[in-house]
Amino acid sequence: MHYHPTTITPMDSKLYNARSIVAFGAQVGDEGKGKFVDLLSSMGRSPSKKGSSYDITTHVKYSVRANGGHNAGHVIKIMKGDELISFDVHLLPSTIFHDDIISVMGAGMAIYMPQLVKELERARNELGIERTPEQLKISSRAHIIMPWHITEDCINEASRTGKNKIGTTKSGIGPAYADKCARSRAMRMGDLCMPVADIQEKIFRVCRYKNVVLGALAAEHKIEFEPFDPQQVFDKFMELRSYVMPYVFEGAEAMLREASNRGDSILVELANGFFLDIDWSTSPYCTSSHTTTLGIPQSTGLLPNSLDVILGVSKVYSVRVGAGPLVGESEIESETADAIRVVGNEFGTTTGRPRRCTWLDLVALKHSLTTSGANICALTMLDVLSQFKEIKICTAYELPDGTILDHVPFSAQQQFDAKPIYTTMPGPGEVADVRQYDLLPQSAKDIVEFIEEFTGVPVHFVSVGPEREAFMTKPLPLDFLAN
Repeated sequence: MHYHPTTITPMDSKLYNARSIVAFGAQVGDEGKGKFVDLLSSMGRSPSKKGSSYDITTHVKYSVRANGGHNAGHVIKIMKGDELISFDVHLLPSTIFHDDIISVMGAGMAIYMPQLVKELERARNELGIERTPEQLKISSRAHIIMPWHITEDCINEASRTGKNKIGTTKSGIGPAYADKCARSRAMRMGDLCMPVADIQEKIFRVCRYKNVVLGALAAEHKIEFEPFDPQQVFDKFMELRSYVMPYVFEGAEAMLREASNRGDSILVELANGFFLDIDWSTSPYCTSSHTTTLGIPQSTGLLPNSLDVILGVSKVYSVRVGAGPLVGESEIESETADAIRVVGNEFGTTTGRPRRCTWLDLVALKHSLTTSGANICALTMLDVLSQFKEIKICTAYELPDGTILDHVPFSAQQQFDAKPIYTTMPGPGEVADVRQYDLLPQSAKDIVEFIEEFTGVPVHFVSVGPEREAFMTKPLPLDFLAN
């Protein structure tokens, strides 16, 4: 298994020498974070070709996925010999395919063990990659999604009607985090290491409770519900335990802090996107974990002052899957939205659902980048806009009463009601084959630099296709490199 090495920054730059590099989605997920996590994990790799292979040295030593569960997803493209293979990752950190990086599943995650085993088995069977407990470590503090969480998620969504539906993926994420807050009903990865009798007692106790509560909820809404057999749940749990327990590591957070104190570079990956955060989102159209940089210390144990480079990743247009506000959705022509969806392949990695598409909302992007402390930005899917002679970018909102907003309102209903105020610009031109920023058409540079100026965050990466090498770097300002 060989990667095509890509040196993405000068070795003396701030980005290369950072202790911790954070990559987060600056919209509502599906921004293309996985590509940049993979690229950032390859920083400093120097190709030394010998025959058909490479000797690779790396700078990034650790990576940690901070939050979320298998409702998130990346598609990573991997070369196996001469064949390009697409691999869907929903739980494993995106760096899992790098032999020399220690990948950590952090304390803020909610882990569905059948999905974890499925991903590890697929990596082994299809790619010949088998990860050892030295290469993959799961925080003992991460929570476990149990089968009743998925059933509860399905019943909850089925019981909602009309605008009260929130578009959940029905993966059990919300109920698992709810039990995390309820405490006594939660299962954590560290519980795998408890005596078997204690595990059995807890599963049986919680199972009885869930059967009563879910049975009553299902009956109220006339939804079919089959009670869980606690013995069957316990037996399946123990089967999964034998596979997963070797990866559980009680000292994950201390290991990362010590690595940071030594100056080792750590790559932090946030799942989902800024506007799905439990606190900073358009609630209730959100997930149940901390998807912003503000939750990283809580979810990984890394200290706030160790986060050196914070990379916000955004598409050059806006999308959303499931329910929730999407400013500009009703204003864009359906043919234009369909064209973006088809060319951009805008279908959910996890659900397969078509994504709703519209022009870029710069008001929201500025809010997410500045709130997260982003000091660089990556723009993706610029090539998708090449089909348009002119594009639009939302730079303010107008409410029904005529009020003009230059910020994201708290109320989800206000966001539903908001009309976009657009700036119109020429389309980027043909960019798919460009690999140097200076060689982009001037109209493409104008789009990138307009986004930079509006948000106040420098753009460093511009992606122009799904291939790993289909990107370019824009020189960073001197004040960034000096700080």
